[in-house]
Amino acid sequence: KAIRSENPDSFLIGEIWENSENWLLGDQFDSTMNYTFISVCKEFFAEESINVQQFDEKIQKMIHRYPYPVSLAQMNFLDTHDVGRFLSFCHGDERKLELALAFMMCAPGIPSIFYGDEKAMEGLEEWEYRRPMEWDRKTSVFDFYKKWTHIRKGSKALSRGNYRTEYIDNENRVYAFSRQYEDEKKTVIFNASEKQVCLNLGKNVNCCPWSVAILE
Repeated sequence: KAIRSENPDSFLIGEIWENSENWLLGDQFDSTMNYTFISVCKEFFAEESINVQQFDEKIQKMIHRYPYPVSLAQMNFLDTHDVGRFLSFCHGDERKLELALAFMMCAPGIPSIFYGDEKAMEGLEEWEYRRPMEWDRKTSVFDFYKKWTHIRKGSKALSRGNYRTEYIDNENRVYAFSRQYEDEKKTVIFNASEKQVCLNLGKNVNCCPWSVAILE
């Protein structure tokens, strides 16, 4: 109430690690840090401990546990100053980090980048993942972050649209979903495997290993 009295347009994000329904009823926070998002992405992209069907089920449950406008405002991230770097959970495999980043940029919620992820910084211990920014570090991951940030900012469908599962292939670890807002629709396809996969989603798509593609 004190903050609202100073600025009615303030946007309040709470650091709540568990289910936040009681905090998001319109009288407290507008959003919370979405630790469920990092957990599911870690299981699917980094550890490969769940299949595509399980990933979709967990994402759908995450999205639908709140009213959709609230889900659109959830703070999504791959790591923070309180957990290990996502790239370390990927054992240094930058392809996995890039796919998780692309998913974050295309999923409902507010994509949030923890400093240094775009420089491929690693660390599992607190002294590692909180170390100073490596400004001069050269990595191709940086260009990937720039690309997908630009894609996200340029699309109302990816920032405001609905979320619909379009394709699930457990054997080949291929997952596709669409988001639509008014007349704009984007279908996003992930190949989270070492295989080259061809599929047809209205048009033929050739999916390289550990790649992501968008159909307009």
